[in-house]
Amino acid sequence: MSKSIKSPLLTKNEVIHNRGIVLIKIPRTGSQSFLRTIVCSCVNKKVENYHRYRLEEVFDQTMSLKLWSDLHNRPEMKGVLRWDKMRKAGHNLLLDSPTAWDVGGQLFRERQLEIIGDKKYKILMSHWPWSYKPDIYRRIMVSDNPVTITLLREPAKRVLSLYFYNFRRDADLTKANLDDFEAYLDFYDSNYYARWLSYPSTKIDFSTAKKNLEEKITLVGITERFNDFVDLCHKKINLGQYYSHVNKIDSPFTLDDLPERVKKKLYKKTEEDYELYQIARKRFEKDFNS
Repeated sequence: MSKSIKSPLLTKNEVIHNRGIVLIKIPRTGSQSFLRTIVCSCVNKKVENYHRYRLEEVFDQTMSLKLWSDLHNRPEMKGVLRWDKMRKAGHNLLLDSPTAWDVGGQLFRERQLEIIGDKKYKILMSHWPWSYKPDIYRRIMVSDNPVTITLLREPAKRVLSLYFYNFRRDADLTKANLDDFEAYLDFYDSNYYARWLSYPSTKIDFSTAKKNLEEKITLVGITERFNDFVDLCHKKINLGQYYSHVNKIDSPFTLDDLPERVKKKLYKKTEEDYELYQIARKRFEKDFNS
């Protein structure tokens, strides 16, 4: 295994240095691939093994194993995390309710701030960024008005991709099957996108998520137009045009293989996600063509 490279940000990008960037990482939307674009921009060259770079002014809370283990071990999370029933479907961390998301998010932020201390970051990559408040940005970022970026993906495909990703991580992907996926949907939380995008509401709130997508988040992309989104970010904030493949998983079945009853259950679970996805598509098309 290659050693990590500690490096300062070499980029001359004024937006990164003066405002900072917050990447709202929604799982299985291509956000990890977009992270590669950001890292390449920071070091001013195309790098394949971008995980080697531990950039001094970049904080990726989703890659911090210390943060995750601390969260798992906190007594406040007992009875909140489900491990057993969903283990075979790969849910290492499954929060039981919207309240649990609040508890987990709050504990996660508290521990994250302890680790960060007084340091200032120019790039933050996080699964809970829209639970941050401006005073938190002032504390950990170079600016209290950073550029915020996120990507959304066609919801049904994202759910199926998440299932395969989790299954591959904890089990043999060849054993994934339609019956197991149907059982997975029984535990899958609906309104997934709204959970990530409802700040400053303390609850999952569709109207707030909609407003954030339309007005608040600086740059909104869609996974299906990944390279075009890289071009948009180059045009708007001079981010480097470093293209990357979106990570794909060889899946044993597709949406077309699902029985009709499973499709209905899946689309029912993602009704509001589709509304937010369409809003994101319109926002992206408007920005891209302007």
